[in-house]
Amino acid sequence: MDNNNNNINSQNQFVRTFKKHNDSVTSVAFSSDGSTIVSGSIDKSIMLWDTYSGALIKTLKGHNSAVGSVAFSPDGRKIVSGSDDKTIKLWDASTGALIKTLKGHRDYVWSVAFNHDGTTIVSGSHDTDRTIKLWNASTGALIRTLEGHNRGVNSVAFSPDGTKIVSGSGDKTIKLWDASKYTSIQTFKGHNRGVVSVAFSTNGTKIVSGSHDTTIKLWDASTGALLNSFENRRSVLSVAFSPDGKKVVSGSKDYSGSKDNTIKLWDASTGVVIKTLEGHEYSVVSVAFSPDGTKIVSGSADNTIKLWDVLFLKYEFTQNLYTNEVVEWLRVNEIEYTFNHEGDKLIFHVMKKDHPLLLNIIVSSEGYKVERPGSLLLENMITIKACENIREQKYTSIEDLIIDLYRSFAYSKEAEKYKEYKLKF
Repeated sequence: MDNNNNNINSQNQFVRTFKKHNDSVTSVAFSSDGSTIVSGSIDKSIMLWDTYSGALIKTLKGHNSAVGSVAFSPDGRKIVSGSDDKTIKLWDASTGALIKTLKGHRDYVWSVAFNHDGTTIVSGSHDTDRTIKLWNASTGALIRTLEGHNRGVNSVAFSPDGTKIVSGSGDKTIKLWDASKYTSIQTFKGHNRGVVSVAFSTNGTKIVSGSHDTTIKLWDASTGALLNSFENRRSVLSVAFSPDGKKVVSGSKDYSGSKDNTIKLWDASTGVVIKTLEGHEYSVVSVAFSPDGTKIVSGSADNTIKLWDVLFLKYEFTQNLYTNEVVEWLRVNEIEYTFNHEGDKLIFHVMKKDHPLLLNIIVSSEGYKVERPGSLLLENMITIKACENIREQKYTSIEDLIIDLYRSFAYSKEAEKYKEYKLKF
């Protein structure tokens, strides 16, 4: 875990940073069980990381130029990579050994992906090539070349059932292909500049696209109808659906002086920004959801990879986000808390010295609940209104919850026994 750190960034989202690459990180992906992250970089290397510890597992080397795209096979046993050296390489994810090198493209390979059962690889190539190629993942043999785009193919993806392929191109279009008949089904038009990234929803009914025209668009995968368009204000370099299809994550390009090195989490049905994640110093080139939807991984031109806990994005945490008055209130009243991970939960242990109101706040994907260790019931130590607010999940920040519970204690029946512990309001 050298050079990696766990911290809370300026926007107070839980994030871990992985630092080993010596140049821009161009592509990131999770293994199917979410335990491993793979990254590709302009430094020509591919790195495997332990999702939970942040440890660098191994480094794969073999490409002679920048690695533009990486992906795990569905069973997690293989990794495919595409490179500016015009080749595709297939690796053993366990040993790091190079299995095969696939040659056939005449220009940079900017996107690669496996189909649903790992038997086929799809690749997309840059301007002088402009083709999509299908490869046999076992033998490395070229199956078919798909042609139709007028500019380079920036992004390719298989549908979840493997029957279709979607491609995004510098020619401003998105094409849907039949993966068995090798024919173009339809072309989606609506972007005003090159399409940089495309992805299917987990159920295969929708396609999301990100473009240099600064928009994210959602399409009906069957009809090609435009369902929604989100304005991002800066070039969108990467997009992905959450596993439940309810959210879209995007990464933005940093224009000189714009400082928009952000990741945005969007409501897929309304186009409303749920959360903006800040922490990268330069463009966010690649984003991906973990298979269980609890994490987002991002790769950036600042040479780093960041891992974000989606589980906690609905809550705010700690200090910088809050006014000086709130921070001062916590300090003056000597309220402190620690937190630790327990599986897929985050548990806050809250206390004030010599105060009877001890709190355990358990945050999970289902929301939060509050417990008081000991014999005294929490319900007897806080107001009915505070109990209702917890039950109805009305608190949007951990600090708000903590402050309100300690304040409500002052108005509870139990507080009459502890007048000396009354807080300063």
